[in-house]
Amino acid sequence: MSAGDLAAVIVTICAVAASTALIMTLISLRNTLSDLREAARALTDEALPTLATLRDTLDRADGDLDRLDGLMGTAETVGATVESASRVAQAAITNPAIKAAAFLTGARRTAGKLRSTSDPAEKVTP
Repeated sequence: MSAGDLAAVIVTICAVAASTALIMTLISLRNTLSDLREAARALTDEALPTLATLRDTLDRADGDLDRLDGLMGTAETVGATVESASRVAQAAITNPAIKAAAFLTGARRTAGKLRSTSDPAEKVTP
C-alpha cells in the first residue's frame, strides 16, 4: 500500500466520521424541533382559551366601568340638586325662624312686664 492509498483511507475514515457526527447532530436537531413544535402546540391549546376568557372579562369590566361612569354622573347631579335644595331651604327657613325668635323674645318681655305691673296691684290688699 502506498502513501497515497493510506492517505485516501485516512481521508475516507475522517469523512465517514464527520458525516456520522453531522447525521447524529441533524437527528438530535430534528428531535429538538419536534419537541419544540409539540410545546408550541400545547402552549397554543392552553393560551387561546385563556385569551378568550380574558377578552370576555375585559369586555365585562368595560361595561361595568361604563355603568359606573353613569352612576357617578347621576351622583354628581343628585349632589348638586341636594346642595341647591339645602341653600333654598336655609334661605326659606332662616329668615322666618329669626323673625319668630325675635317675636317670641319680644312677647316674653312684654308678658314679663305685664306680670310685673300686675303683680304689685295684686299684692296690695285692703
